[in-house]
Amino acid sequence: MFEIKDRDAAGRICSFKTRHGTVTTPALLPVINPNQLLIHPKEMMKFGAQMLMTNSYIINENGELRNEALEKGIHSLLDFHGPVMTDSGAFQSYLYGIKIDPIKIVEFQRDIGSDVGSILDVLTPPDASYEEAKRGMEKTLGRARKSIEVKGEMCLACPIQGSIYPDLRKKCAQEMSELDADFHPIGGVVPLMEGQHYKELAEVIIASKKGLTPARPVHLFGAGHPLIFPLAVALGCDFFDSSAYIKYAKDDRLIFPDSTRHLDEIDELPCCCPICEKYGTEIKEMPKEERIKKIAEHNLYISFAEIKKVREAIREKRLWELVELRSRANPHLMDAMDLLKRERKWLEKWEPISKKNFFYTGRHSINRPIIYRYHKRLFERYALLDSLDSPTILFKEGKKPYSRHYAKEIREISTKGKANLIVSSSLGPVPMELDEMFPFSQSILPKEVDHETKEMVKEIEKKFLRSYTSIKWEGEKTLKKIPSGGFDFDLSKIKAVADMQFGKGAGDAF
Repeated sequence: MFEIKDRDAAGRICSFKTRHGTVTTPALLPVINPNQLLIHPKEMMKFGAQMLMTNSYIINENGELRNEALEKGIHSLLDFHGPVMTDSGAFQSYLYGIKIDPIKIVEFQRDIGSDVGSILDVLTPPDASYEEAKRGMEKTLGRARKSIEVKGEMCLACPIQGSIYPDLRKKCAQEMSELDADFHPIGGVVPLMEGQHYKELAEVIIASKKGLTPARPVHLFGAGHPLIFPLAVALGCDFFDSSAYIKYAKDDRLIFPDSTRHLDEIDELPCCCPICEKYGTEIKEMPKEERIKKIAEHNLYISFAEIKKVREAIREKRLWELVELRSRANPHLMDAMDLLKRERKWLEKWEPISKKNFFYTGRHSINRPIIYRYHKRLFERYALLDSLDSPTILFKEGKKPYSRHYAKEIREISTKGKANLIVSSSLGPVPMELDEMFPFSQSILPKEVDHETKEMVKEIEKKFLRSYTSIKWEGEKTLKKIPSGGFDFDLSKIKAVADMQFGKGAGDAF
């Protein structure tokens, strides 16, 4: 069973129940090679692992491991009694041209008691032609349909393929959603991550998510570096797997939340994990196998710490803030952030109505889905008074809430006559009636925002007021320009907020 507990952006904290326990997502699955147990599966729990991943093809090819797995089960073989996911060997098949029977490998995973088994999908790399990607996608779908018939009680992972072509990814996801599958990895993306093509990776994730049912977990295959976790979760990924922790360690590379560094380049370890605290740069002098183990443990501590940070960011409704901060660490991630401007309409569908606060981090903050939603609703749901009878008065951005900061001025204006009262804020035009709605009173911004934000806000205000003649508030001088009449500001505020929250006309209905 897959149950959503909390959410922010398109990310979610979910409860994924299996026969061997419940996993809280987003979750990281350390990859275990049963032929090379440098870190025992049991030890993975101390780092924060709830679930492991191993390769059924490797086990099946080793007669001793195969017999033990069939006789005692995969959990006994690994000596790990939490949930276990098995891969089918599709990557080995792609990389080395190994022939694997797609049905027999699923049956093997079922028979050894995998909690989540995987079909033998057909990997289509980023450089595949459209026709190659389409054939691979169709073959993957065909194998999924046949594999589902033999899965038994095992949850079955059916990957989304389609290379870098959004229409193929979406189509594959839509057809997979119609099948009796349980789990959906996004496959064929390791080359994108290795080449730091994060913009293309984001396009693949979004296209896949647009076609997938939200009722199933999404796994980003091969994403083991914490740098990518915040963005991938914000786009809707629930599971990650990491063999990077051991691969990097064998090359003396240490993983950090924002980078990877070679041990030889480090004079003082900038980390407080138990390994770095205890050994420091003494790791350099250790025998090779011991050094690899210590670096691998460091890499696991760092990776799981980032997963916990992402989960907490979802709970605190500040996931976009974390994504923006992490994007500063890598120019290629900033390219991915620029792509998200085009996807604000889709991302807005998943955005919560309000949060604790809006914390500005830089030029990408103005493009968050919550700001897009406000601007969209401002044009669709808020009606300015007729400018012939009611002038539009612009106020400078003051303290928040604006209606309290300008309480005296509002009383004077509402007693004298009718007027549109608009604050020229750093996030766009804000009618005084809407100033306490999220994100305005809850926003934390510097005195000077970036140039891109200024230009965007200027354009939105110009568009919003294009049919109205506006005047700046200059006290008594402006007050004299307001026709007599008066209006009830509190009533206007209630109606305007109702319209923004529930749709145009809701205020009149109330």
